[in-house]
Amino acid sequence: MRVGNDAWLPLGNRKGARSPACGAHPERGMPDRRHAGQGGRMGCLLAVFAGLFPRFALIIFWIARPERMDATFTTFLWPLFGIIFLPFTTLIYVLLWQPSTGVTGSDWLWIAVAVLLDLAHWSASASQRSAVARGRAV
Repeated sequence: MRVGNDAWLPLGNRKGARSPACGAHPERGMPDRRHAGQGGRMGCLLAVFAGLFPRFALIIFWIARPERMDATFTTFLWPLFGIIFLPFTTLIYVLLWQPSTGVTGSDWLWIAVAVLLDLAHWSASASQRSAVARGRAV
């Protein structure tokens, strides 16, 4: 805590204090969170959930940013089917979709990788079910 003549001034007006526009807290050097929702940043927690639980991450994203989901999909059915059948693909599509251009260029490569992850998940589930069924039949 500062003591002196400028202790009553707001942080931006103190002598020697960093400007709030520089992106860090003036005294602690921590990131300034006032404009966190405007830069298109995504939280680290959402990234962890996206890797481990894509359906849960997609639902959380839908609750947090319904206007983005409405702009991405024209109907309620596509994101619902995406959550059920292709959660990685739907999540990546929503994250890469831009309002002015949609999905373009190399973004389709990431969507293709997400499709492969979804197909690998479905095939692994099918082979595990068949292995369990064979074990019970013996």
